[in-house]
Amino acid sequence: MKNVHTIDSEAVPRFVADSGTEVAHARTPGHESDEARSWLKSLADRYFDALLSHSPAELPLDPQVRMTENTIAIPMGEGVLWRALTKAPEGFRVDVVDAVSEQIVVGGLLEVRGRPYLAGIRLRVLKGRIIEVEHLLTDMIQPAAWANLERPRDALLQDVPLEQRNDRVELQLIADSYFDALTSEDSRRAPFAADCVRHETGLRTTGNSTPPQLLLPQNTPADERERMQILMNGMSVRSAAEQIDSGLFADLWKVWPRRPIVIDEVKGLVAAFPLFIQNGDVRSVPLTGYPGVDRLTNPLPFSTQWLEIFKIHSGRIHEIEAPVFIPLNFGAGNGWDSGSGL
Repeated sequence: MKNVHTIDSEAVPRFVADSGTEVAHARTPGHESDEARSWLKSLADRYFDALLSHSPAELPLDPQVRMTENTIAIPMGEGVLWRALTKAPEGFRVDVVDAVSEQIVVGGLLEVRGRPYLAGIRLRVLKGRIIEVEHLLTDMIQPAAWANLERPRDALLQDVPLEQRNDRVELQLIADSYFDALTSEDSRRAPFAADCVRHETGLRTTGNSTPPQLLLPQNTPADERERMQILMNGMSVRSAAEQIDSGLFADLWKVWPRRPIVIDEVKGLVAAFPLFIQNGDVRSVPLTGYPGVDRLTNPLPFSTQWLEIFKIHSGRIHEIEAPVFIPLNFGAGNGWDSGSGL
């Protein structure tokens, strides 16, 4: 039996009624066999082969298979990746393998008609057949991100030693606590490790020695461009916990649904598909540490759909990798949960 690390009860808050997360049923240690994990990884490879040949008939598809691309339900075999993928993820690819729920998530850099895109792909299997397919993809990649898109950080690829592993329920609780912290200006609600670093679409957004320079649309007004760079300068040198406590996310109304649904105990990874919702309000908390900007401006209402991958062991979050996010209109759902987006 594996030695499961016990979480400090003060480090990880318990669920509250409105947390929006259903706790995964705990399975006995060893339930995730090497054979099952290997089969799911090979299925993901077969899926990319089928995308490249534009032939879904090559896959073991359930007759009722359901697919979304950028949150929109479409027929299997349609959409950008089925029509135009020209290169599967190679150097930059992170697999989250969950043999218990029979799912795999791949976050990576691929090409569509020779053009680089970041993507997150989720496959769910039932009785050996693919029953769910979820695609998220974007070509919005900042120039400063390219150095981090050559290959994933080593920690995301490594197995967690048995004595440092957390079980499925613990991993799900810890990942969910991150969203509690984001929407409360209280970093104590999530157990951040001292070495925690976050990347978003390849851009390192925490703990930089030198702030990255953003490439903004040419029609961005000068005052908005200046304000955004001040915020980036201030946030990017702070830790994830310090950013939360500084009031940086006070314009985030809620994260719902959060969907920390693919859990890899072997590697200590949790893949979540959270929907970030800004309704146009800003909470009345001070914004501290951003010279020249003392309050976040009220945004126009909008939402963003993310894939976020958390590396967790010894009861704490050590890496956060968000390979892809896409902008949505306010009120748009995630394509999977009824009533999502509101």
